[in-house]
Amino acid sequence: MVLGLVLFRPGGALAQNQQGVAVITSPLDGALLGGLVPITGSATHPQFQHYDLAFAYSPNPTNTWFTLQPPATTQVVNEIIGRWDTTQIADGLYSLRLRVYYSDTAYLEAVVQNVQVMNSTTTPSAATLDTATPAVAITLPPLASPTASATVPAIELPPTGTPAAGGPGSGSSVAPPGATRISAALIAAAFTSGVRLSVISFLLLAAYASVRAALRVRPRR
Repeated sequence: MVLGLVLFRPGGALAQNQQGVAVITSPLDGALLGGLVPITGSATHPQFQHYDLAFAYSPNPTNTWFTLQPPATTQVVNEIIGRWDTTQIADGLYSLRLRVYYSDTAYLEAVVQNVQVMNSTTTPSAATLDTATPAVAITLPPLASPTASATVPAIELPPTGTPAAGGPGSGSSVAPPGATRISAALIAAAFTSGVRLSVISFLLLAAYASVRAALRVRPRR
């Protein structure tokens, strides 16, 4: 079954027209198009001269058509008759026309209606996806399990106001309360003992000197 619309124009015998074919098999009416579209069909006639392809906005009240490619001088049967680069036009509805000329003024015509060009909604290419900014991965630390937190030893601090015991080399310069009073008492006792020893020593020396002096002045017999 051959799909397409074949219209005959005046200018030739009906027998000649019945032997020729002008048909577009792809795209069909209402097709959705994008990118570079191959157009397939047939363009033949016993008195074949050339065929051409054109497109127009749909609807087309002014009957204005735009040439799709230069005229082709080779007949085609069920093959590609042209290519339509839809990236060169705006998205929207269009009509596509094939004309097969078998004289300067006579031709067969096939028209496909309401084909929709949609290039702005096509899927991004692989190259576009490759150049996209990569997502940043954020790794969070694992949450501590309740059992792990239960095994952590508790650190006990000394009560406020209680001096921490420090041994030699501990590096602590803080003296415990009462240390100043104890040192003063020891110093006072040592001082008193020293004074007493000094007085006693002085008295002993004085007594010794007196006895010695007395022995020197005693007359000889």
